[in-house]
Amino acid sequence: MHFRSSKEHGFTLIELMVVLIILSVSAGMAMLALGKGTERNLFDTRDRTIEWLNNLSAHASLENRSYRLSLINGKFDLALWNENDWLDVRDIELPTIPNTIVISAVEESVQADNYLFLPTGQVTPTIKLVFSDADQSVPVVWPAGERVK
Repeated sequence: MHFRSSKEHGFTLIELMVVLIILSVSAGMAMLALGKGTERNLFDTRDRTIEWLNNLSAHASLENRSYRLSLINGKFDLALWNENDWLDVRDIELPTIPNTIVISAVEESVQADNYLFLPTGQVTPTIKLVFSDADQSVPVVWPAGERVK
């Protein structure tokens, strides 16, 4: 067996390689966790928004009222039909969309960013939204006259 003398300093090549392998594996696991976190954030935002849309549809039906949901610069705006005019709604909390996620309407028509939630629980026109982040896009389609899935 070979023992180090008190004058030898430093690490052996094997010791350095083991440390580098441990650091590489740790960095790889951290990168995977961060990547899945942003993907999960996109899908979570989409799912929370779908749940909110379903709740709005149910609310319109229960309250026997019509709501207009507008998409303005990637953010939602909600209005209530009151006899002969649309009134801004402030007592219903809108879904929170992180700054890293962009929501856009797929249709290019004038009405593409205005959706009506009717007292019947139905929506018109068909909602076609795309949730996007820096890496990917996730569509949401809600056919007119149906509940979102």
